[in-house]
Amino acid sequence: GLTAVALTDVLQGVILLCGSCCFFVFVHKLFGGLPAVGTVLAAEYPQKIAVPSYHDKWDWLGWMVQGCGFPLYPHLYMRVLAAKHAKAVRMSVALTAVSPYLVLLPASLLGIAAIPSLPENTHQSQVFGELMGLVLNQGKVWYIAGSLILAASIAAIMSTIDSLLIAISHVVCLDVVRKVAQNSTDQRLLRIGKILSLVSASTAVALSQMNI
Repeated sequence: GLTAVALTDVLQGVILLCGSCCFFVFVHKLFGGLPAVGTVLAAEYPQKIAVPSYHDKWDWLGWMVQGCGFPLYPHLYMRVLAAKHAKAVRMSVALTAVSPYLVLLPASLLGIAAIPSLPENTHQSQVFGELMGLVLNQGKVWYIAGSLILAASIAAIMSTIDSLLIAISHVVCLDVVRKVAQNSTDQRLLRIGKILSLVSASTAVALSQMNI
């Protein structure tokens, strides 16, 4: 249930946070550090470090404002419900508000540093995989670090899916089914929730195969 999802999130979050800190080491090891990367970008890709345009600044502002509402996302708020007391809830919401920036900033810097080393036609969805390939080829210690980051990333995706499925079944069962059929037993709601989770997951898989 929610407690299992929350416990796995703690483990994955610790691994991801440690991996994010390792990104700074990766930048120094693979690309010579941020000053060296800045020199290369200024010479070969000046548009990448140019002052953002007026339109781009609004995009950045929108991203930051959206990040402020991150703790209220349904699949994240469902995990908060596993807390045992109010103090844990407040701490969870506060940490969730800043965690995206702690994790995304190092990863973004690593992606920027890798621009000169990646092919120009590399799609944005392939950048992380390409970077991990570079890390894994640096030696045994780097292989272990890269493997942990990959495992944590996959586990984070899986736990997010779990939370979304729980959130969907929770909303439908409690806000729709229980109000329409007020005499529904807990066992019936549980069966409906499982069916909804299966239908939601199947629908998501089907939509992922479509070119929308």
